Amino acid sequence: MKILSKNIGILSFLGGFEAHKKILQDFSVYTSFVKEVKDLESIDALIIPGGDNSVLLSLLSASLFPALQKRIAEGMPVFVTGSSVLLFTDPLSPLYIRQFHMKKSLSREEYQENIIINFSDMKPFSAHFIPFGKIESLEKNMKIFSRNTEGEAVLFQYKHILFSAFYPEFSTDYRIHEYFLNLI
Repeated sequence: MKILSKNIGILSFLGGFEAHKKILQDFSVYTSFVKEVKDLESIDALIIPGGDNSVLLSLLSASLFPALQKRIAEGMPVFVTGSSVLLFTDPLSPLYIRQFHMKKSLSREEYQENIIINFSDMKPFSAHFIPFGKIESLEKNMKIFSRNTEGEAVLFQYKHILFSAFYPEFSTDYRIHEYFLNLI
């Protein structure tokens, strides 16, 4: 992997932001926590950890959303994990993109499942799921890297945004983070 002299921001309101930081430190990557608009100005990429989206939406300031939208529109690489994927599927969210749709549900308990990631070797990745919804449709321009045993896309990419419907930050397998770092 290439050595990065970039600053990776981690949205740090809730979720596994400390776990993401530890993983990036293991890659010797500089990180900073993002809580305010000024924090977005110095980063080259952003990780949005999963968490309770109703809380996350209330914590994100009215000024942070437009700044975040602008940076994403400019092509800043973004890695979205867990339930934060919902921020991009809700038509009422300032981060909404039309490329995929989800149906919210909390039908199962959290669970682990081995998945195969097709940008990596065929070694299973132990994915930690905390169900928050089911991806109902993806546009053809989405790259799908992994599906669960039910055939649902759980790791996919749209342009410079990598989406994980599970929580790779709680794994000791860093292949997905490494892939994200190579997008930068």
